[in-house]
Amino acid sequence: MPQHVYLPIRNPPNWWDRVLVHPLAHAIAVIATVFGVLMTLAYPITGQVPSPAFNNVPWWLNFGAGAFLLLGGVLVVVGIHWVGTNVSTGWKAELGGWTLTTGGLAAVAIAFAAGTSPAAWLIPGILTLGSLIRWWALTLIIKTARAKAATNATPGRDA
Repeated sequence: MPQHVYLPIRNPPNWWDRVLVHPLAHAIAVIATVFGVLMTLAYPITGQVPSPAFNNVPWWLNFGAGAFLLLGGVLVVVGIHWVGTNVSTGWKAELGGWTLTTGGLAAVAIAFAAGTSPAAWLIPGILTLGSLIRWWALTLIIKTARAKAATNATPGRDA
């Protein structure tokens, strides 16, 4: 049965290969980063919130959710594109990024749900769910890789 995911032909994979392997992860990370920039800079620069949905949210909470999104989106991209020799560092960066992104998108979904149409909060809600699913999948990938490394380790060496 053929694979339904892109398998890089280069080893190690280049930047574009990693984008093709994780297209939706990149899309969510870019959306989170853009939302994060808008949310953290809107109030300090313009004195206004980036969306009327945030009118009832204190500016500092809006800024905090934006910081979660900004940092989370950047960490996801850094983690996916990690080229260091220790893959665990890349996994930790990506996992931390998904944690922050999930929290930030959940805050956006909750803020949008306050008195607006379902379509307004459904999009960040689905992005939150996608972030949470990627977080869980990455956790399982790490667990499986560590278990496999432990069984393949030679006696006397660290796994």
